Amino acid sequence: MKTIHDMFSTMMTKIQKRDAIENNINDLKHAPEYAQAEIADLRKENEEIKSKHDMAMRKINSLEPDNATMQSMGSK
Repeated sequence: MKTIHDMFSTMMTKIQKRDAIENNINDLKHAPEYAQAEIADLRKENEEIKSKHDMAMRKINSLEPDNATMQSMGSK
């Protein structure tokens, strides 16, 4: 009877290991999809940041002449 119990215990351990391996394989299958989605999100964020940076630079460039004028008026 002990031998049968030991055999079942061994089988259960092997089944649990197999299940863990299957879960890891499934996770690996979905990893590229997740990575591609993350890359797409990062690209979108990067484009938004570039757009905001360009807008800020245009605003700075448009204000620089006013700043120079105000500084020259203040030094008189």
